Amino acid sequence: MGYGIIRILLIEDSVSVVNHIQEILTKANSHDFEAESSYVDRISVGLEYLAKNEVDVILLDLMLPDSQGTDSLMKICAQVPEVPIVVLTGLRDEILAMEIIKKGAQDYLVKGQIDGDLLKRSILYAIEHKRVEGELKKYREHLEELIKERTDELNTVNRQLKKEVSGRKNAEESLENSFSELGEVYKRLAQSHSQLIQAEKMGAVGTLAAGIAHELNNPLMAILNFSSYCLKKTDKKDRRYSFLKDIELETGRCIEIVSYLLTFSHSEQDGEEAFQSEDLARIIQRVVSILSYRIEKEKVSLSTHIPEDNPQIWVKVGSIQQVILNLLTNALDAVEESQKKEIKIEVHPDGDCVNLTVANTGRGIAPEIMTKIYDPFFTTKPVGKGTGLGLTISRNIINAHGGDITCESKPGLGTTFKITLPIKNGQEETL
Repeated sequence: MGYGIIRILLIEDSVSVVNHIQEILTKANSHDFEAESSYVDRISVGLEYLAKNEVDVILLDLMLPDSQGTDSLMKICAQVPEVPIVVLTGLRDEILAMEIIKKGAQDYLVKGQIDGDLLKRSILYAIEHKRVEGELKKYREHLEELIKERTDELNTVNRQLKKEVSGRKNAEESLENSFSELGEVYKRLAQSHSQLIQAEKMGAVGTLAAGIAHELNNPLMAILNFSSYCLKKTDKKDRRYSFLKDIELETGRCIEIVSYLLTFSHSEQDGEEAFQSEDLARIIQRVVSILSYRIEKEKVSLSTHIPEDNPQIWVKVGSIQQVILNLLTNALDAVEESQKKEIKIEVHPDGDCVNLTVANTGRGIAPEIMTKIYDPFFTTKPVGKGTGLGLTISRNIINAHGGDITCESKPGLGTTFKITLPIKNGQEETL
């Protein structure tokens, strides 16, 4: 995708940082990336500049002489909400990062760690992320407008039904048809909406994941080769041997996770994915490996039960991997504040189908919202943490496979999602 000339406004009071970033941008210019940057050292001057000039992205320092902290971000967002913002900070602070993302920033960079590839990737990601947000807003507004129009029509029919007793039968039929039409329109819009969101969002995420994975591969292979070389030159009785062995083992594990990320990102970028024969155990293993750091960090007990004779099934591997990733991520979010942090994954063959369950000991789902969990944009997570699209996308994927997804939950006792997938799915003859 070509972006043309990218107009950048840098709001930063450190001359050395400004010079460093402008030098990086100059070196990063290529046939697919050309930056044109301007610089101001005060938030007030930046707001004046934005009132007179159009920009594509803003690089913002939060600590300025006339504005401090997230107040700087809020002032910029209030004046130009449509422009993506990348925050520049002096220290890596995950709590601050979460706060600024919630308040409108698309990304943040630590000043001392900025290089050409990282800055270029962050700028393009911020622009793409903001564009997808705009598309989602337009579709949401369009959907709300259409529902309002249909509701007005129904109200008109209802008023006619009250006034025209003699035409009651016709009015009832008209009302029924209007309800049916509204339901069909909503269903089609929701399906096409979900597909668009999935394509845009996962395309951007896939591009980012692939870029990161490729960047990590070379240094990881170098570490693996160096550690292997040192092991050959080190006696097994040497106390350093065990440390080198640990480095070799953990580096290999990192390389395996990177390969899973590449597999996942390629499935999202290569267009229509084909059905193929795969073992659910291998898909589950890849997803668990991707989330292993979070599982260990949050001290979650994860257990899997998969029979050795579990049959292979015909699926779109990347799509089913995405479903399991969504369910396992939701399960980790659910047990985050629980005293008992347990997640169980089970696979059971059942005739011509395979059943997959993901159960957690989280807070559970209230009965009054159980019917809404698959609705687009519905989420109980804090602002900035959930899009409300994970279960919508997951149900669409399972339905497209000819399967089914159900949920059972009791507040305070946890939640269990059950997926049923056909083993053959009518695809064997076409491959």
